[in-house]
Amino acid sequence: MKSLLLSSLACLSLQAYAQNEAQNPKYAVKLYNQTSFSLNEMGSIHDTNSISVSQNGKSVQILHPTIALEWKNKRKDIHEIELTNFDWSNNNSGIYAISAGNDPDFAGKIAHIALGLRYEYKLMFNKKRDHKLQPSIGFAALPFYKYDSYKPGNTTHFAKSQTSYGISAFVVPGVNYNLTSRFFIDANAPVCLGIAAFETTKSKNTALPLAAQNSSIFNFDGGVPMVALRLGVGLRI
Repeated sequence: MKSLLLSSLACLSLQAYAQNEAQNPKYAVKLYNQTSFSLNEMGSIHDTNSISVSQNGKSVQILHPTIALEWKNKRKDIHEIELTNFDWSNNNSGIYAISAGNDPDFAGKIAHIALGLRYEYKLMFNKKRDHKLQPSIGFAALPFYKYDSYKPGNTTHFAKSQTSYGISAFVVPGVNYNLTSRFFIDANAPVCLGIAAFETTKSKNTALPLAAQNSSIFNFDGGVPMVALRLGVGLRI
């Protein structure tokens, strides 16, 4: 009888725990759109999946969809990973695309790859689930990688490539609005505090000395090189 009672209590405890977890899901997926303003070329994001306008070194990105996964810790603060950039040129022969233009002298193959993954730790306020509005402040880092290369279609031009990689730091004020227990809206404004990047350029121009065909440079852009507005729709799972 005692064993049966203990077994029953254990089953009830597990059932209550499962119901509590179902009512308070730990994970959520989000679909974002980011609108950003970059003060220089280094701070901008070039992506064939986005719509942007550039002029005089400044860039306004109107449409840039991303996807993110978040999960709660014991304090009910949020960890978030966002795939900010995943872009490559493509045609039937791989990642290469025939360059545009009617001039056959500039015909060739262009490769473009861009990757970015942002991690954010978000401090939440008004953590109780019955609160519709939940302000937050986040701190984020975004490692990125970009590669571009050009392979000419004739011998009058020379191949060249450029590789850059680095990291950006952000502070992210925002607010969540709970539509239901599962669906919510996340509006936030990532403010970039600095971008550090290492860039390497390689050129197969035989008219240049071998030492001049390769160059490397480290850039750091402080201040506020980029500000953005992200609007996301989330689903707790």
